[in-house]
Amino acid sequence: MPDDFHLLKTVSVSVSGGEVTPRIPRRWDVWPHERDEGRWGCYEEERGPETDTGTLWIQVDHFRVKGESDDHGIPDGFEDIVKCMVADRVDRNERLLENELRRIERGCRWICVFDTVEDGEPLRFYCSHFFLAHGPNSAIIAINLVLTHAQMDQPDYVELLEIIWRELDAMRLEPFADLEEAAVER
Repeated sequence: MPDDFHLLKTVSVSVSGGEVTPRIPRRWDVWPHERDEGRWGCYEEERGPETDTGTLWIQVDHFRVKGESDDHGIPDGFEDIVKCMVADRVDRNERLLENELRRIERGCRWICVFDTVEDGEPLRFYCSHFFLAHGPNSAIIAINLVLTHAQMDQPDYVELLEIIWRELDAMRLEPFADLEEAAVER
């Protein structure tokens, strides 16, 4: 039976006054993580191992550097900080298969792929981390598609990966929506 991953719906994940709005397979739901505030899983509720259709994890973290600024652009040195953060993660992950850092509007996007094993199950993580700045405010939006090694080469899951990459390129990221609204009100 085909998984019909191409049938999509738009969902909105709100955190700390901002929003992330991806399109995901219609058959998936969005579930808050049991312990990690600011983290959600997008997946179909499993009814046994044969119903695992992969998981898309979304995590949003906000940071603020000290001081005030009326400049809402990217602060000087932001890209250098991101490069250091990425380099540290790359150095610690010996199972890294792909690694690319791109400049995007309002920051950087790090794309990486790596293998790991959880509970004896070999998994592949397809990750896209968005490092965004709004003056002294920063957000890191981590989005990870997780597939088992048994799934990753099956045609339906190859299609799922293509769909997710395409949707991440087009996804609406508004982690600073509350700050932008407050500026308009002022």
